[in-house]
Amino acid sequence: MRFVRHARASSRRFLVVAIFAIATIAACGRNNSVVEPLQTPGTLVQGTVRADGGAAIAEAVVTLETIQSGVTASVRRQIEAARRRVASAGAAATDEIRSTVTDAAGHYAFDGVAPGAYLVTATRPHHDAGTARVQVPASAVSIAVNIVLTPTGSFYGTATLENATNHQSTVVYVQGTSFGAFTGPTGVYTISNVPVGTWTVTATHGGYLDQSTSGTITAAGDSIALAPMLLKLDSNIRPVAHPDTPTATVETFPTNFTGTGTDDDGTIVRYEWDFENDGIFDYSSPTSATTSHTYSGPGTYTAKLRVTDNQGAIGVAVVNVVVSAAVFVSSTTGAPGNPGTRAQPVSTIGAGLSLATSGGKPAVFVAGGVYAESFALPAKSIIGGYDASTWTQAGALTQVNVGTTPVTIGGVTAGTIRNITFVASDNPSGSSIAVAANGSGAVTFDQCTFRSGNAAGGLTGTSGTPGQAGPAGSPGQPGSCEGNSAGGPGGVGTGGCHGGAGGNGGLAGGTYGNFGSPGTCGGGGGGAGGPWGTPGSSGVRGAAGTAGAPGFNGTPGTPFGQILAGSWSPANSAAGANGANGGGGGGGGGGGSGTYVPEGSGNGGGGGGAGGSPGSRGSGGSGGFASFAVYLFNASPTLTNCTFQSGSGGAGATGGDGGIGGAGGAGGPGGTSCTDAVGAGGNGGLGGIGGPGGGGAGGPGGPSFGVYKAGGSLPTISGATFAIGSGGAGGAGGVRPGQGSAPSGPAGLTGNTN
Repeated sequence: MRFVRHARASSRRFLVVAIFAIATIAACGRNNSVVEPLQTPGTLVQGTVRADGGAAIAEAVVTLETIQSGVTASVRRQIEAARRRVASAGAAATDEIRSTVTDAAGHYAFDGVAPGAYLVTATRPHHDAGTARVQVPASAVSIAVNIVLTPTGSFYGTATLENATNHQSTVVYVQGTSFGAFTGPTGVYTISNVPVGTWTVTATHGGYLDQSTSGTITAAGDSIALAPMLLKLDSNIRPVAHPDTPTATVETFPTNFTGTGTDDDGTIVRYEWDFENDGIFDYSSPTSATTSHTYSGPGTYTAKLRVTDNQGAIGVAVVNVVVSAAVFVSSTTGAPGNPGTRAQPVSTIGAGLSLATSGGKPAVFVAGGVYAESFALPAKSIIGGYDASTWTQAGALTQVNVGTTPVTIGGVTAGTIRNITFVASDNPSGSSIAVAANGSGAVTFDQCTFRSGNAAGGLTGTSGTPGQAGPAGSPGQPGSCEGNSAGGPGGVGTGGCHGGAGGNGGLAGGTYGNFGSPGTCGGGGGGAGGPWGTPGSSGVRGAAGTAGAPGFNGTPGTPFGQILAGSWSPANSAAGANGANGGGGGGGGGGGSGTYVPEGSGNGGGGGGAGGSPGSRGSGGSGGFASFAVYLFNASPTLTNCTFQSGSGGAGATGGDGGIGGAGGAGGPGGTSCTDAVGAGGNGGLGGIGGPGGGGAGGPGGPSFGVYKAGGSLPTISGATFAIGSGGAGGAGGVRPGQGSAPSGPAGLTGNTN
């Protein structure tokens, strides 16, 4: 390897210091052997250097150097030295240049070589040289790299600088090798010891654009002139990096990075992020600065965005990343009263949320395990699935058994809940709900499972009471031998439906008896009086009152339930209607009087019986309770990649039976005491029976939903899995006794599912 610097019209040559020193030491020793390399970690790179004819070459100088972006370490050193104008500038920390000499058998070795790309170069006097590239993998123990020396020649030419009078210190090198030279003041250079072959030669100078040309050496000692190279001034405008400020995040939580780059005279061809400002760019993309990174602990970090334009210029900008501490919870390794750190977690999620709230920490991390508790979620993130010893995401099941009291979210507009399974138990007295949200938005559930149990059935409706019997009518008064007798009053019904009064008996001398009065409320008509002139003619019985109308049966309630003050409740079915009163019986007619004056007057008619009072209605059966994996009221969370499992809705209850109507009152008997050729009074009519009460409808079955939504905008659901239980069966309708075309109320509807 040789770099040449020209001065005036003549040139002086020098070897790279490291190679020169090794060669001198080897020449002084003259022991024709290579010291066995020490066994250090890394790969052993060894081989043999031979002449073109196959003979082993002793005391050849062999150099091993790293290659980065196609440029060898020795060339990079010279480029840096030239640009800094410091001849002793060293290689970068990742560069390595090592040299040795071959032994009598032409053998060489380098031990402890780290993984990477390398160039092996072998040279000896008299225009012989050879190169070989090697990629050292991490797993290799030993790699053989044999080199055959071939004749060498030289390239020469000029590399001048645009608008410059002094063209000194431009580095001109053969690409892929360590052969190079520096230009003199006039731009003249000579590169020696270049093996035969066709090569590309590149000139580089700080502040100027690189230029390249090519040439071919065909025989030993060739001196080949290359085309002149003019390096133009680099007038490229550097690009500008525009990183976006990351949102504050939490330890072990990924931080999202975004940004852009602008270039006034070109395009951005590469985006790179150095997340911890340690000089190592951890991310690279030709198209986008969008990526994420997880920091190991809390603190303030500096992240650097670097953009590169299409002419190789770069722009760099930094942003600060604030990573907050979290609260840690473990049911197996935590304890009450602990501070909630990684080393001393608390044992319940509720305690962790309290610490996060009081300490202003944005997140609670929960280890795998079972937590028997329910709580109200504040505006915090809860992340499950952690390993309790390493606090890394291990996919462990984090299950919260909420019992019959759901986890609630009220008025919360931020937070992420991830990798948590919420399980509600069967509820023997109400609904089973895993998570209930009221008035909350912008909350995200990710990779969560919600599982509700079976719900309770409804309550049976109350039966109606039976109606009361109507009072009987009073007897008619007996006839008088000297004057007519009054009919008996009708029975007084409890619902206002009275029997009619009996008619008065006829007066002496052959007059008719009076008609009885009709009953009320659809009561029967009064009986006719007995005619005069016919001894012993009796008054006619009053007509019976009509039966009261039956009450209507109830109607079923909705199987969707109802919302009361933001909470879900079963919908009850409607009660039946009460029956109507029975009509009063008509009064009996009065008996006719005798033909002759001395004969007595007719007997009075009996009063009609009162109508029976109605049966009251049966109440509707109540609806079965609900099984909701998630219940939302005016809440619109985002649910991604979640599973929803609901149990069975509760059965609807049986409706109450209607009450039977009361019996009608008996009619009073007509008067019969005066029988001297006098007609008897007619009996009063029977009161009508009261109408039966309608049966209550059966209660609707309770619903079973994965997500039940009431009010507000729809939630955002994606990647969901549903396993929905059955809706509860509707209850039977209550019985309407006695009469009518519909003997029972309708059955309740089966609960809805979704």
